Amino acid sequence: MTEVTLNIITSTIKSSKNTKHYDVKTNRFLQSYDIPENIASPDDIVESDGIGIAAASPNNIMQFVKDEIMEIPAYFSDFLDLNQYYIYGCHSYIESLLLIMDSDFKIYNTEKKQGYIEKMQNVLLEALNTDYKKFGYNSAGIKKTEIKEALTSTSNVFNSIVLKYISDNMSINILLINIDTKSYEEFKCHDIDNSKNNIILIHYDNHILPLVHMYGENFTYKDLQKIKLNFKVLKTIGKISSYTMPQLCTLAEENKISIYNNTKKKLKAELYADIKAALA
Repeated sequence: MTEVTLNIITSTIKSSKNTKHYDVKTNRFLQSYDIPENIASPDDIVESDGIGIAAASPNNIMQFVKDEIMEIPAYFSDFLDLNQYYIYGCHSYIESLLLIMDSDFKIYNTEKKQGYIEKMQNVLLEALNTDYKKFGYNSAGIKKTEIKEALTSTSNVFNSIVLKYISDNMSINILLINIDTKSYEEFKCHDIDNSKNNIILIHYDNHILPLVHMYGENFTYKDLQKIKLNFKVLKTIGKISSYTMPQLCTLAEENKISIYNNTKKKLKAELYADIKAALA
């Protein structure tokens, strides 16, 4: 017998969104009815004691829907109890963080939520100058302007460097899972031993979404370390101007990329292009 999980229930509801319209006529009245049409593929139906249950396709990712519970990818069942967690269609990464960290946030109205989001943005911006020095970002090659632009940007382009800053500022560890590429980025706070929370965010189609426990339980740092083993690490490279030639050579060595063209050393632009292509 197939176990009916929260994920299957969510999938079934979302598979029955199209409707057919019929006019039912009698001598006494004219009444129209909306009859749900099941749009699930026959291949996605699991028979259980004669009852059809629309299950999530193993290859299905998910569909973003604002302000709604979203179906978790089926392969997450390898490391999560899908009855205990859900993904929510938040509008921004800050809203996603607040939904996880503040148990009351989900019940606030739109105006109050926006006020909390703006307050968090302002707190982070006000602390940026001090924190930039405190966490040694300059020596790490992280630009203050890049963090500021990421905090204030209204575009759909997400720069994950902002999560590094939030991680340090708020003393939280963040695991960002990209479900399209099945890869992850990890942001450990400056003092892991005294971290206040451990959070998993989902990167999907330019959206940063929260992975939320049904009863508000938090992940441990060990949980994050175990879960990330199910994904490959996402390797990225910054702008060419942010690297010296020796730094590029070190990066090339780490990724098993030759710094030579036959017997001649590659130029900086050539080596950068090869590293970028390898990490794409």
